[in-house]
Amino acid sequence: MMQDKIWKLLLAGLVLLLGLPVLAQEPVRGEIVKIEIRLAGGAKGVDENFVRSHIRLKVGDTYRPGMENEDIKALVSTGRISNALVHVRSVGGGVELIYTVQRARTTGLVVLVGFDGQREISAKNLKLKERKLLSQMSLRQNEPYSARKVATDVRALEDYYNSKGYYDVRVNARPALDPATQKFNVTFVITEGEKVKIEEIRFRLAHAVNTINVNTGLFATELEHDLVTGDSVRVFVQAAGSGRADDTVPMPAALPVLPGPDGQRLPQRLLRSARYFVRVTARNQFTLHYTLEDALAGSSRINFIEVANVLYYIETPLRPREWSEKKLYKSLETKERRRWWNPVSWFKGDGRIMESKMNLDIAQLRKKYRDAGYLDVVVDIDKSPDIDYAPGSEYDVAHRTWRQAEYQVGVFEKALDQLKPGESVEIDGQAYNKSKLGAELDKAEDAEKAAYKKYKAARKAVRLATMTYRVVEGEQYHVGKVKFQFGKFNKGVFEPRPVLKSVLTPEALISVLQMKEGEVFQPELLRSENEDSDIEAIEMAYGRKAYNKARVKSDTQADPNTASIEITYQVDEGKPVYIEMIDIEGNVETKDIVVRRELAVKPGEAFDMGRVKLSKERLEGLRLFEQVRTESVSVPGFEDREDLLISLRERRTARAGFGGGYSTDYGAFGQVFYAEENFDILRWRQPHPLQGGGQKFRVKAALGSRRDNYTVDFEEPWMFGRKLRFTTSLYASEYQYYSDYYDVSEAGVRLGLEKTLMGLDYLRGGVNYTVETTGIYNVDSGASAEMKGDAGRDLFSKFGVNLAYDTRGGGYLPTKGGRTELFAESANRAIGSDKDFYKLQLTTAQYYKGLSEGHVIEAIVRTGVVENYGGTEEVPFIERYALGGTSTLRGFGFREVGPRDSKNVVIGGKTMSVGTLEYSVPLPLGDWVRFATFYDIGFVSRSAYDYSFDDYNDDWGIGLRLDIPFLGPMRLDYAFPLTTDAYNDDGGNFNFTFGYTQAF
Repeated sequence: MMQDKIWKLLLAGLVLLLGLPVLAQEPVRGEIVKIEIRLAGGAKGVDENFVRSHIRLKVGDTYRPGMENEDIKALVSTGRISNALVHVRSVGGGVELIYTVQRARTTGLVVLVGFDGQREISAKNLKLKERKLLSQMSLRQNEPYSARKVATDVRALEDYYNSKGYYDVRVNARPALDPATQKFNVTFVITEGEKVKIEEIRFRLAHAVNTINVNTGLFATELEHDLVTGDSVRVFVQAAGSGRADDTVPMPAALPVLPGPDGQRLPQRLLRSARYFVRVTARNQFTLHYTLEDALAGSSRINFIEVANVLYYIETPLRPREWSEKKLYKSLETKERRRWWNPVSWFKGDGRIMESKMNLDIAQLRKKYRDAGYLDVVVDIDKSPDIDYAPGSEYDVAHRTWRQAEYQVGVFEKALDQLKPGESVEIDGQAYNKSKLGAELDKAEDAEKAAYKKYKAARKAVRLATMTYRVVEGEQYHVGKVKFQFGKFNKGVFEPRPVLKSVLTPEALISVLQMKEGEVFQPELLRSENEDSDIEAIEMAYGRKAYNKARVKSDTQADPNTASIEITYQVDEGKPVYIEMIDIEGNVETKDIVVRRELAVKPGEAFDMGRVKLSKERLEGLRLFEQVRTESVSVPGFEDREDLLISLRERRTARAGFGGGYSTDYGAFGQVFYAEENFDILRWRQPHPLQGGGQKFRVKAALGSRRDNYTVDFEEPWMFGRKLRFTTSLYASEYQYYSDYYDVSEAGVRLGLEKTLMGLDYLRGGVNYTVETTGIYNVDSGASAEMKGDAGRDLFSKFGVNLAYDTRGGGYLPTKGGRTELFAESANRAIGSDKDFYKLQLTTAQYYKGLSEGHVIEAIVRTGVVENYGGTEEVPFIERYALGGTSTLRGFGFREVGPRDSKNVVIGGKTMSVGTLEYSVPLPLGDWVRFATFYDIGFVSRSAYDYSFDDYNDDWGIGLRLDIPFLGPMRLDYAFPLTTDAYNDDGGNFNFTFGYTQAF
């Protein structure tokens, strides 16, 4: 180490000597004509070629002051060089650089040893394997030595022990320079501590203390304290100074002796490990006492010594009030030890005491409270091992006694092995012959066994820890006055300036805020980087007026007396901006026109950020792109002009394959399919034939034991260059699963047109026309006369209209919003139909966030009416309603709920209503699986517009929602009927089908 210091002094002196002649000169500049490498002290293991290969500057380069700094960093970062200095001097008309480098020392032996409280022990006797410990370290023999690496390895070893559940592990490093080899040998001494598991995590309420009257010992708290005489409490102290929650530290185990009156030195008698009792004096005042009897009698109060600027707070037996312990526990990274009934925790390392996690817990709990308006919140942790394993504790005494006894046995054993007959040995000033030494060894072994037994009992008593998170909630702050200042930001400093008329009035700006006067104050809503903040809302309000360079900052003023926060928004409105050009990048397959026609803005128009956001949402809604980004780009020379850059990343839109599946409604099936979500029917040339037009094309053939189905679908979202969606579908199907008494056949074509209404993307209306031949056939000879009368195929020609309001989010399972759709269609002989009938149907599905993160509530209601008219005597059998199966009443078989014929076979009705309420939650196994519980209720009436609930059926059940790669989302449900008719039993029913949701 001394040699290193000498080299550093020599290098510093070299720089000083070389630099003296140029101290008063101008900085050296010019062409580099020579680079010289000097190896300080020989620098064995580092040659000139190595140095030159790691420097950027070369002969011929133009030198400017400071350019050599990057070379120094590069050389030191190799790990083989500890110091590098560069001297620059003028030579003729050029510059000469002299690099002086010192090689880093080499690491010699890296040794691990243990320390058991009395002596060092071999690494093979450590509780964790030596090879596992070495694998956590960066220091290696014969590699460059670094004090930073040593410090990093010390921390790595401690962290590794902590990750395995060891508490109070300590690692010390002893580096030593070997004079013979000039290498650093490093010994890491490990005190392993004990393995501790967290048995229980508690939360305790605490109250901040405003004042302490040192003459009376009277505490005054910020809030009504909820304490009664006799309650036990603990006292903690906050760091002296600011009183900010960020500075909170627990009171030390023993407070220092402080000067008292008349020069006396009085001890602070409060101990962190102690529990005290209170005598309540007033609603928010109380006095501390040592014992419960003292508190009840009002005697022997604790006298305080005044310590300037130190704030105390009191932990009570009460739990925090704002959130339950269960909700607070979910905010923690630290978890209780695994239980047999929670095997998931076996793989998560629960129950381990890790300081890094606990520090994060404190930060997360404080954020949780602060986001709810509790700005003065204080959080810290009381760890029971801090007391259980502290010096002088029962465990510590038992541990040291056992180690001392163990050491004494080792001393006697070693002496006895070396003692020859007739000889004696002196131990601790006493002479022992072989016989006496044997007797003393027996006594020592007995003492060691007894000491170990006590140590083992003491260790067992403290191996399970209790973590107590103490929370001083303080008062909940609300928003006071909300003000606006208009002006300019000059070099980051706001300068208020009067304006004749602001672009947006304060009333208009307040209307977009989440935090209005009287609302709970949430600091997160004032962070400009938060996309949902009020700052962002104000800037977006200006952006909708094309003032997208408006800048907004907030200034807050707290009033602790009223627990309110006055907010002043500083607004620099800027000037309106117009779109110069719209550039699109990243659309390799997709045509530009497919992107541009979805944009709500055009070049030359005002740069309306609201319409830019709408354009982005439209492009995302196409589901052609994995990512859509919008960015404004300044136009040189024009302050009021900006280009709009739209960056896209296309996703794979073509899918083809074959496979199979199973549904409880229609059994096993196999299918082959091809689908292209970015189809172009007119694009036949390379490199992207039949792709890039934004059209959708699907063809599928599915054959199964109880169903055959063939479909061809095509969709053009922009018909005739207008935002008019055209859809067509050709289909042919045969179903054998409707009933054991008949089969169903249908084949036809459906055409549709749909467009947005009133310029709102979430409101759509459409018309459609369907012509199909459908009906029942293969009617069983035992069927009723009514069913036999309906046998045969009919030609239906139907016109329909639909109106939909859709505010759902994306994904398989929306978490907010909903979709409501009204559908009406009519078949009429005048347009070629064999029957006259009409159908009205209303479906609404609403989605809400559940009680916790990731929980989703899905509420669905469907109702419909079908009725015949004109010369048609009855609604066609195939058009009537029946319930039961995977998408309606899951506790019943497919189409097993509804009016029945004389043979007790369901023939359907004219009025239907069904409702579903489902609650689903994510499982800890991963994002691909969810658990759901649900309730279904519904009825079918024989007559049209008959909404009598007399014959309703309902069920409840549980299920899984799976999202499996290459198969997509699917549902597995098991439902139990609650109310049934005479024809359905109350046994459970299993359902399996594809899709996450019941509706749409």
